Amino acid sequence: MLHLLFLVTLAIPNLAYCQEDIWKKYDKTGMYSEGMMPVQKNNKWGFSDENGKLLIDFKYDDTWFFIYGLCTVKKDGKVGLIDKDDKVVVPFIYDDVTAFKNNIALIKIGNKWGGIDRSGKEVIPAQYDYMDEFDHGNIAFVKLNGKIGLIDNKNNIIAPFIYSDYYNFRQKFALIKLDDKWGIINDKGVITVEPKYDYMGRTIATTVPVKNNNKYGAIDFEGNIKVPVEYDFVGSFENDLALIKLNNKFGFVTLEGKIVIPIEYDFADDFNVNGVANVTKKGKKILINTKNECVKYCD
Repeated sequence: MLHLLFLVTLAIPNLAYCQEDIWKKYDKTGMYSEGMMPVQKNNKWGFSDENGKLLIDFKYDDTWFFIYGLCTVKKDGKVGLIDKDDKVVVPFIYDDVTAFKNNIALIKIGNKWGGIDRSGKEVIPAQYDYMDEFDHGNIAFVKLNGKIGLIDNKNNIIAPFIYSDYYNFRQKFALIKLDDKWGIINDKGVITVEPKYDYMGRTIATTVPVKNNNKYGAIDFEGNIKVPVEYDFVGSFENDLALIKLNNKFGFVTLEGKIVIPIEYDFADDFNVNGVANVTKKGKKILINTKNECVKYCD
């Protein structure tokens, strides 16, 4: 099947809707969605309804499943989009087509990427070496001639092609790398933190671990210091806490830089999703919660 990143929750597995004799009728079946099920016979794909009645004849080399009334299919080595009446919405001229994200699907011609809207109109020319999907509204990072920039869904340049690396958007902010230094950019293309850090950590929170001159700290998306850049290590924030290390001892700090678990452990892991962390002190391993209370192996 074509390599496309559709949300599985938007489709219904055919296992729940099809009887065993339908599977016997066809060589293979795909994912049932929106009243259409991909079915294969003699190495060609078509579509049936949930009862196995053929709706679109066997003529495609590969297919995916319908989403929002459209389906990506492959024919004679090229990829396009059809609707439920088998009408070609996007012609078979592409080497790849991704899922629609915020009404834009990425298309590939040769080694270059662009984008189309839901009518099949090419709104972003296939000129980029790499493109992110439009997961974060109407903007996406793209790569051109070895440099990374930011465009909108009409191919307007939001940030110039000067960056060497990036981490994608979180709450309208993204990490960007200029030469060897990291900074932060917002979804309007405005630099909120000048590239000056040797390292920035990926984050699921509003506070970003940073490193300069072999010392770690943390800042917010506007560059305000939340954890002073004076520690031997600052980890990612989990359960609103980050692991910190100083002079070979470990503790935990909040998003606002308050040390809530003293830097007294010989070793510590990050807190897991249940709010529990492994720590070691004087050779004894225990489990603690976010209040620094022992919850297991306390004796």
